[in-house]
Amino acid sequence: MSNDDQDIRRKLEQIQQVVTILQAMDVRNLPYSQWLTGQAKKNHPLTGANQTELDLKQKEIAQLESSNDPSEAAILADEKAELAIMNDKMKLMLELKTALDAATGPQAAGDASLSQRVADLINAIGQDELKLKQQQVVTLTHRIGIRPRASQRDLRKLQKLKSGEQYEVKELKKISPLNQQIADGVRSGEDLATLTSLRRRVTHHELLMKLQNEKQLNARLKKG
Repeated sequence: MSNDDQDIRRKLEQIQQVVTILQAMDVRNLPYSQWLTGQAKKNHPLTGANQTELDLKQKEIAQLESSNDPSEAAILADEKAELAIMNDKMKLMLELKTALDAATGPQAAGDASLSQRVADLINAIGQDELKLKQQQVVTLTHRIGIRPRASQRDLRKLQKLKSGEQYEVKELKKISPLNQQIADGVRSGEDLATLTSLRRRVTHHELLMKLQNEKQLNARLKKG
């Protein structure tokens, strides 16, 4: 197994952990304390998965730069655009870990500022995730466009990956306004039942997206 395949398999295992956590959270009327605990559990493998993808992206960029192929200049620019979003997302995820540690700590009871910080960071991370997936669709479109002589098998694989990314974009476009609504609701003192319902909807769409993410990673591991 190549080093890249090992990295992809590691990310797959991390996403599978996330799926298990989300499945446990995808229930009606989940208490806020349990939701916070679930977020803290989920953020750990998600941060690891993001770091794994960052490592893979840096390798891809290094390979493109070393090849010095003019026909792949657009791909190199796409990959660097993805990397910039990933780096910003990683910074926010590390900030979220700190916020979740504080929000689940013994001194957190009744501190509305901690709930607001968590909601704002989740909202910002979701926006970065949407931008990243949209950029990945662009990258795959360019990859397909510059490889007209690629085998039908390879083109089908790229098209399948693109369709998967488009599905994740669709789910993120549902998640993003919900996260904004939650952040605004925490700020304005929205009632707990409404916020709980909104959080459950986000969890459900996130679960669907991560199940698709599993399929994407399995497709990347398949050879031929």
